Amino acid sequence: MIGMGFKDEALIRSYLYFVAFNRNYHDSPEIQNMLKAGDNPEQQYRDYLRIVDNLMKRKN
Repeated sequence: MIGMGFKDEALIRSYLYFVAFNRNYHDSPEIQNMLKAGDNPEQQYRDYLRIVDNLMKRKN
């Protein structure tokens, strides 16, 4: 994460939590493509979390 330019500690922690609960999370093609797309993987991940949060709120 730090090697990809992540500086926000909360984002790094959330990523590590996902990996801790799902060992395949980091290796999934969707996550790898998201982190490699664009010039700012940290912003890509922040956007991903926002989308997931919005989807979860819609279901409830």
